[in-house]
Amino acid sequence: MEEMRQAQNRSLEAQNRSFELLSTNLLRQVREMFSQHHDQGRNGAGGRNGGDGEGSEGRGGNNNEGETEQRRFEPTRKLDIPIFSGDDANGWLVKMERYFRVAQVALAERMNFVTLALEGEALAWMEWLEEYTPFQTWRRFKEDLLKRFQPGAALNPMAPLLEVKQVEDVAQYRREFEAAA
Repeated sequence: MEEMRQAQNRSLEAQNRSFELLSTNLLRQVREMFSQHHDQGRNGAGGRNGGDGEGSEGRGGNNNEGETEQRRFEPTRKLDIPIFSGDDANGWLVKMERYFRVAQVALAERMNFVTLALEGEALAWMEWLEEYTPFQTWRRFKEDLLKRFQPGAALNPMAPLLEVKQVEDVAQYRREFEAAA
């Protein structure tokens, strides 16, 4: 009887490892697909005219073939979506807002991106939340996230600032204050 139980445990452990590998690979593939999609969208935008007055100047005004001399700023740093697993909810929200602004993600699309950025406890919470409130807005999600993972900050947004104390030099205090802000 004990041997059967041990064999079942080994089998379950092997299945669990297999599932973890599969999950990791799927997550990697989704992130790669997202990155490729983002890169294609960015590269496809290079020929648009931004309307800043530069165009055919310097070429005799001839722009019959749709050519432009404008160059768009193309960042060389890859833009990775910030990952949240349950720690520093406020900091993660700040990073996500910055990510959405730089990646030009529309307000209506933000919740689609959020599910790619969660893991661990935060992902389990999100799955539960989606089951009970399926039509979540970005604004409501931020409120719920803070209530769940940073409850003191949701009640008093100034709480993190009030907790900062000067222990070392002023520069260290300033860094801690800016991080909390």
